[in-house]
Amino acid sequence: MIIAALVLASVALVVAAVAVRVAFVANRRAVESRAQARQARAHADAVGDRLRDEIHRPEPDPSVVAKVLGAVGLIESRR
Repeated sequence: MIIAALVLASVALVVAAVAVRVAFVANRRAVESRAQARQARAHADAVGDRLRDEIHRPEPDPSVVAKVLGAVGLIESRR
């Protein structure tokens, strides 16, 4: 009876140790995944900033816009 209790306790300890190991590995993978997501987000932000800088379009001249809108009849031209 005592031997059966010792064997059962040993099995329970092994199962608990395996569960702790599985939890540790899962936590490490989650941390690594979050780190990769942060890196990907930072990279996407950097690429977006670079593209925004390269594609910078100056604001249109208001007088030109007014002339075009007047020519198509959307506003009264002030000539």
